[in-house]
Amino acid sequence: MIFLLACAPRTLPPPAAPFRFAVVGDRTDEPDDVGWRDILAQVQAREPDLVLTVGDLVDDPLDPVDWALALSATASLSAPVAYTPGNHDIIDPATARVFAERTGQAPWRSFDQGGVHFVIVDNSVAERWEELPPDQQAWLLADLSAHQDDVVVVAMHKPFWALRAALGQQDPLHAAFVDAGVDAVFTGHWHQHLFQEIDGIPYVGVGSSGGVVAGLPDPLLGNAYEYAWVEVIDGALSIRTVAGGQDLPVDHLTRADADRLRAWRMGAARATIRGDQLHLHVENRSDAPMAGAVEIEANGWTLEALSVPYDLAPGQALDTTLAATPPAELFPTPRLRMQAPLPDAGLRTFAWPAELARTVEVPRGSAVLDGDLSEWAGAPSIGPFTTARGLPATTEPTQAWLRHDDEALWFAARCQDSRPDELRRNHHGRDGQVVFDDRVGLVLLPRPDLLAWFYVTPNGAVWDLRKAGGVLERGWDGVEAAAQVDAEGWTVEVRVPYAALGLDTVPETWSFDLRRRQVRTQGEATATSAFGSRDPDRIATLRLLP
Repeated sequence: MIFLLACAPRTLPPPAAPFRFAVVGDRTDEPDDVGWRDILAQVQAREPDLVLTVGDLVDDPLDPVDWALALSATASLSAPVAYTPGNHDIIDPATARVFAERTGQAPWRSFDQGGVHFVIVDNSVAERWEELPPDQQAWLLADLSAHQDDVVVVAMHKPFWALRAALGQQDPLHAAFVDAGVDAVFTGHWHQHLFQEIDGIPYVGVGSSGGVVAGLPDPLLGNAYEYAWVEVIDGALSIRTVAGGQDLPVDHLTRADADRLRAWRMGAARATIRGDQLHLHVENRSDAPMAGAVEIEANGWTLEALSVPYDLAPGQALDTTLAATPPAELFPTPRLRMQAPLPDAGLRTFAWPAELARTVEVPRGSAVLDGDLSEWAGAPSIGPFTTARGLPATTEPTQAWLRHDDEALWFAARCQDSRPDELRRNHHGRDGQVVFDDRVGLVLLPRPDLLAWFYVTPNGAVWDLRKAGGVLERGWDGVEAAAQVDAEGWTVEVRVPYAALGLDTVPETWSFDLRRRQVRTQGEATATSAFGSRDPDRIATLRLLP
């Protein structure tokens, strides 16, 4: 009997099922609700035990429609959702209350689930640890201290870690995480995947999950819609990134890689078409030689060459010019690709659109500032328009005009909209949050050291600022505007006095760019695909005719 008992098979307890949760990124900066719902559907298909956000759920925290769109999508998830506030969700105490009412959750809190202690930090209106409210600081330090023996996951919107700890600088919040033995930190805000392990703590910057992405979409470059997938087994975390339908190692792009990508997007790799020439510029900002070829997809353009070789030592740059003849339809512009090294990820294919930097001749004339465009009839208009990706504009048709007289530059636009009753136009007056409304406006650079930027909404609300001599003046009110809504959409007229700009003499040529945002269709129309660069070499030129 003893022998039989000794040989009888033992029934082992089944292994504990992993606790699984997903971390989704930002939906803001002009939400793509189709993409947002698709990401959440992918998450739902994996049947997580919890879904965690890293902030910026809504573009406009005071807009109930925006909240309804965001929350109706998360309501489709079978798992509970823990919401982290972002700088779009909370902009002041009033919107902090809105966040709590809409989500049913406090902006900062902690909870336990699946053997994990989750800590939600609200850094929506703070830029560093020292700016967090003292009561939240005290709570956070006490909470971390009380859970040093637990598996602890922290979520916060802005990646404080990327601006201090990742650069080897003293970071009080990171020090607190190390003392508490935090197991992982998830952040958003940059709309770009990034990762760094610092003192044993994995920091994960989750890319956009339905908001704007920088550059051309590419999962391997961290600028495609994504989410993080986490499994907790026996107290250990396994973290992956899911982007473009594929599982990627969470460390496939580091903080240093993200910096290099941003440098390329900001002009280290660029192609600008002016007149009948394409100007190509490529810089080697790495510590090793960089050799290969820039391959060009013409997209209907006739180009002198479709492949440009380069062999660059560190710090060197390629500058060359190709003859370029446009097709009947200017957009899409040519697309360029090259294999270039990232600091940690190695060689990656980087792609970008050629930027069409046109010149617009501005005739003399003025108008009555009332939103009625009858006096603009028959005048030559600016166009066609494009997007940040060098594609045809995605708004309904837009027409725009410029004029000048002895005292001011004049701008007018007709923004067609087949459903004008659905125009987003919540704001009135000056310098409100018009970035949440339908809008059209200009960036003006009369001189390299002088910039003015304005938007106008269908209500005639104006947001404007000036930067003169390196000083940013957000309170500048130099733009006069009027707008009208009609059965075909809306119109706007704008007067920009030279005196308000601070111009004693008026230059003949200015750099400028134009942008329209149509909220209902989530459409964009820009004069150049370099909108936002503020680089006179990349955006359009206006010439004042005598």
